[in-house]
Amino acid sequence: EVNLLIKSEYWPLGVTRCHAPLAVILRVVRFYTLRRTRRKVNELDNRGSHFYLALYWAEALAEQTKDNDLKLRFRALAIELRNAEKSIVEELNSVQGVSIDVGGYYKPDPAKASSAMRPSSIFNDILSNH
Repeated sequence: EVNLLIKSEYWPLGVTRCHAPLAVILRVVRFYTLRRTRRKVNELDNRGSHFYLALYWAEALAEQTKDNDLKLRFRALAIELRNAEKSIVEELNSVQGVSIDVGGYYKPDPAKASSAMRPSSIFNDILSNH
């Protein structure tokens, strides 16, 4: 087992105990240290980083060998996410560059905020099916 301390917007995860191979965990860490989200249009923003976090953790759980039930549960998800990566990233990038009404800054409307932060129908459908 590996203890992984994640320092970012995911700090509530704290120290995560997982069965993922070290190489896969390092891939997740590398993404967050080397490929940070951008503030320019048509480059990944936080929504894109959420996709990659989901993809890399699904792959890590699908590749681990200590818990076969966990492996089987995440294998199909990892494959679907990887196969749809290009389309999902295109959807995420296509909604950038326009103002979005989320119903307020301090108290956003949950439905409007959810729609703004989950703009990829492909990503949403894959997650809903697992």
